[in-house]
Amino acid sequence: MKSNIRYVNNKDNIQKKELLELIKKHINKYKTDNVTIGASFFYELLLYSKYIIEREKLDYSKIINGQVEELIPFLKEKYSEIIIGRGLVSCFVKYKIYEIIRKIAFEDYEISIYKDRVLDAYIENNKKYLLISNYDIPYINHPNVDICDINSTKYKLFKNQLLDEILGIKREYFNISNEINIKKYDSIIYINDGKKYIDAKEYVVKKHKIVSDIFMICKYSDISNYSDTFETIETIMIDKDKTYIKFCKKNPYKNKDLNDLKISIKELSKVNDNNLKKIIKSNEEINNISVLVSLENIKNNNHRIGFTNYTKGIDIDQNKVLRLIDYNKSITKKIRELDDEISNKIDRMIVR
Repeated sequence: MKSNIRYVNNKDNIQKKELLELIKKHINKYKTDNVTIGASFFYELLLYSKYIIEREKLDYSKIINGQVEELIPFLKEKYSEIIIGRGLVSCFVKYKIYEIIRKIAFEDYEISIYKDRVLDAYIENNKKYLLISNYDIPYINHPNVDICDINSTKYKLFKNQLLDEILGIKREYFNISNEINIKKYDSIIYINDGKKYIDAKEYVVKKHKIVSDIFMICKYSDISNYSDTFETIETIMIDKDKTYIKFCKKNPYKNKDLNDLKISIKELSKVNDNNLKKIIKSNEEINNISVLVSLENIKNNNHRIGFTNYTKGIDIDQNKVLRLIDYNKSITKKIRELDDEISNKIDRMIVR
């Protein structure tokens, strides 16, 4: 019987942590030379071995006890796709990594994925998406999402395709953007919540030469005071420390009165998962959740992205708060500059 799948965050993947420790012990116990393949390589190999054993109905007990003749041909065929593959399968036997299969034989798979509740609610099963990220992200478990990553290594691509096979997912991967037929996608998903923020226009449009509707995921701290144009923004959604911006391919405000067209700003932090999809699709104003804001209003608020900035009935002096925020930013900048200057002078003194 095929094992079930448990999707987890990296930090929650207890199964992976335990397997990596067992793999390290086996390598240290059985290695006879200075050449050692990292434990992480064997981790995926163990998952794939479990998948093959279940798919082909092989005998677990025989394999655990070293009778791997039926299993190895399947591993060699799969791992022939990568340079390290032959040596990896050889060391799988040499270091008796197959014995660790005992640990996961009757456990469900634990697969680390990119978990984001708003993204999960945004993606619709009957639509097709292309996902782009400006940094290395965990596995994406949505079958209707193709992946474009020009920075991905060959082994990362191999790992993703291995997991696709285990999960029965068939999708396309791209590392050269001009191979992509953008017309077949309903939307571009741009994951931009890594260490370095790069605006959608800079990374998706200019770098990948992709002009389309874009759904950008980023940190709220990166865009709380958005410096780029709002003219192609349809919706802004805020969920705790993350922000989601829906850009339109064409400017919806062109040749129209700016006061008649509005951006929907939604505060999703207190919206439960069951209602999330409905709220995301809605274009209506909803008390304490969604507000429609004109471009003129956003301009008057110094292009700040927030929910309470634009809701009625707030009994505080917003202009005073905004001035304090700007002043704080100015002081913080001067402190950083002074700190850099002091550090440089100390460095020169030490060198001398």
